[in-house]
Amino acid sequence: MTPGAAVTALAAGLCALTVALHAGRALAARPRAATPDTQRRAGPVRLPGRTRRRERLLDAAFPELLDLLVVSVQGGMLPAQALVEAATLVRPPLGEALDALGARLARGERFADALHVLVDRLGPRALGLVATVVAADRHGLPLAPAVERLADEARGQRRRLAEAAARELPVRLSFPLVLCTLPSFALVAIVPLLVAALSSLRAG
Repeated sequence: MTPGAAVTALAAGLCALTVALHAGRALAARPRAATPDTQRRAGPVRLPGRTRRRERLLDAAFPELLDLLVVSVQGGMLPAQALVEAATLVRPPLGEALDALGARLARGERFADALHVLVDRLGPRALGLVATVVAADRHGLPLAPAVERLADEARGQRRRLAEAAARELPVRLSFPLVLCTLPSFALVAIVPLLVAALSSLRAG
């Protein structure tokens, strides 16, 4: 084997080893296929990456929905009308939930009952909003100040999540950095030594 072929083979082997290690970790971290029994206990199975992206979108857009509700109510709109009209102004995950609310209202469902579709579509983040709107609708309490407080809390939660994601960034970048620098280091530092050793053996 010539020195050039040895260098090429060694570089290819290092790259293949690095990719294989990454693939093994990814396969080990991938969730196992759920059986029908586990699906009944845990509910529908979603792709983790897709679910995380949707949750991030909801966390980022939820304060905007609350701000729109405050402005609309202060402008004289009823809470039900304000939520339905906001469906065209917010990001898609929130818009889909508000469209579902509008569909229930169009079928004649009571506003207080139809609001629970927001909890089904948006998760626990909508519990405070639903409870506040129901209380205001039932007891005639002012809605805007309470929703403003919810919006402040939602913005604080969004800021904390952004800070946590920023702290995780160096960890996420560690593997790409290793994947890019390890083969280069091997080519620059190790391969010349091997080539020199092979040349010495051939000369001997």
